Amino acid sequence: MKQEIKPLTHRNITTKYFKDWFFNMDDWLDSGATPENFDYNSLTHNESQEIYAYGYFIDDKLDGIMRIIRNRNGVLIDWLYVNPGKQNRGIGTELMSYAIDKFGEECDMRLNVVGLNEGGQRFYDRFGFEKVKPFIYHELATGAKKRCYLMKRVRCGKSVPIARPSRFLC
Repeated sequence: MKQEIKPLTHRNITTKYFKDWFFNMDDWLDSGATPENFDYNSLTHNESQEIYAYGYFIDDKLDGIMRIIRNRNGVLIDWLYVNPGKQNRGIGTELMSYAIDKFGEECDMRLNVVGLNEGGQRFYDRFGFEKVKPFIYHELATGAKKRCYLMKRVRCGKSVPIARPSRFLC
């Protein structure tokens, strides 16, 4: 089984395989985004910010994505999604470890997590992120409101999560 992390391209984010799992996740169902109305270029391009988008591929099928934005405020891990059928196999851990290895010298790493996602909060805790500020996220398309937390990485430098599982557990 071939497993790798590599930059995303328009070609690999527009496959039927990716769309089938990505647009059926709760975040996207709540947003009103569909494969037909989603701006795929926004995933990898923005004129005013540096965007880094990576995918986790198993046998050339995209099963996890991560989008990182770097600007004058530091590094924001904007998206981290894993195919629900492939969760709990180390894919999210590999993507987070990759981000920390690549951007770990920057102390100001942050992300947002939905308040009800306790598993996600525990996952990010393993990488040294702590909740620093609650906020309410307003979904523009649907008007839905979600309680979220800003989490900030409190350790600087390259590191691995506590009790990191073996590489590629699929």
